[in-house]
Amino acid sequence: MSKRILELDALRGFAALMVVLFHLTTLGNHSSVIFNLGCTGVDLFFIISGFVILMTLERCKSWKDFLISRFARLYPAYWTAVTFTALLIVITVVCNLPHLNYGISVKQYLVNMTMLQHWFKVRNVDGPYWTLTIELVFYFLMLLVFISGRLKNIELIGIPFLLLSFCYGLFETVFNSNALLHVISVAFPLIAYFPLFYAGIIMYKIKQETASPFRILMLLLCMGTQIYLFDKFHHNHTAISVTQYGSMLVAYFIIFLLFVYEKLDFIAIKPSLFYGRISYSLYLIHQFLSAGVLLPLLTGSWHLNFWLAVIIILAVNTLIAYLINRYIENVSLHFIKNRYSKK
Repeated sequence: MSKRILELDALRGFAALMVVLFHLTTLGNHSSVIFNLGCTGVDLFFIISGFVILMTLERCKSWKDFLISRFARLYPAYWTAVTFTALLIVITVVCNLPHLNYGISVKQYLVNMTMLQHWFKVRNVDGPYWTLTIELVFYFLMLLVFISGRLKNIELIGIPFLLLSFCYGLFETVFNSNALLHVISVAFPLIAYFPLFYAGIIMYKIKQETASPFRILMLLLCMGTQIYLFDKFHHNHTAISVTQYGSMLVAYFIIFLLFVYEKLDFIAIKPSLFYGRISYSLYLIHQFLSAGVLLPLLTGSWHLNFWLAVIIILAVNTLIAYLINRYIENVSLHFIKNRYSKK
């Protein structure tokens, strides 16, 4: 399994860099088709999550194991990122440094620390946090399946949810009822992205067992449904066209199938694995730090060339993400798991 994990780490690294470059070029007014495609990095993250969460649950002996592992993986780095970004926002305002028009309150900070701000209708401290809401809903659903003892039936359980996602898009097409759709999206934000997670689940089943006609059909339905939902509900639907999004999704499915059949080991090289290890921290801290502070400072105040500024910003982000990964993520992960294992 270690080899497969290495490949997934490499994919995480690529996905994180794609998102960072997308935000830098878009918010820096240097957007292009190539860099705009980076917005689909989150879609790759979601597919990976579907694969990994099912794999994790199959290894868990109890629901507590899963909760502890997810808490240890998500929250320490997240708390660090929220606090870091909040302090950065305060410093830029107090010192009157060039920055994007961000603001923060004590309430916003505290609610964001719960990772539940979506349901409290409180704005994210930084842009990338919206995906964590979707991840949490997916974890909760998978945990319910695990507790019910139906994990072996996960493929069949996913079918009505896939149908629900399609009907969600169909309802928008037929009735264009934004009010009701908004209520649904607030209550169940996973609905517009479930096909990606389900595809990851199916990929895991193919990896562990075989590519049955049913599983191939489900992958095709996942792909088709997600493409259908794109221009209706995707967070970044204005950045690229449906055709471009569909092309990237096809590429991701092919890449993932290569991984499933152990034909993707060539991407597991030191640079991609390094960025894979720090991908979560990099994803969490990059947006305001990069596009909100460093880019206005380097290109606006210091008049540096945009692409030189991008290189510097990538280096700064990489260093900070590495420090968070090494001294917060890894340390807290081992500490929490060791404490839990002794009980």
